[in-house]
Amino acid sequence: MRLAYIHIICIPGRGKTHISRRLGQYLSFFHAIPVKVFNVAEYRKSMCGGLKDAEWFDCHNAEAMALRDKCNKVTVWCRVYDVWCMMYGVWYMVYGIWFMVYDVWCTVYDVWYMVYGIWWITFKVHDRMLR
Repeated sequence: MRLAYIHIICIPGRGKTHISRRLGQYLSFFHAIPVKVFNVAEYRKSMCGGLKDAEWFDCHNAEAMALRDKCNKVTVWCRVYDVWCMMYGVWYMVYGIWFMVYDVWCTVYDVWYMVYGIWWITFKVHDRMLR
């Protein structure tokens, strides 16, 4: 089984969620590939409470910045752990590529940290499955 992660990263209000969902629908309908779309903004809204004003997204607002970073990092590790569990669940059922589409808004450092963490755990899971 091969895994693919698609990360869509851009400034807010540019259509990341729409493209993520459309790409997921396309892959699952035309190619019969199981797809899971996860939107970090929806997770943040559930954790921090609904819509926020522009001041909350200001990079000089240290309290909000710390809360957003915490949501991004917790989200990544929760989703990676979920991928780990789901990989064991679909290992014998799915032949092809399993896609996970992330809709993420974070800094460049967090993106590299996140991608490194996801691929590290993916390699560990594959290594355990091959033994």
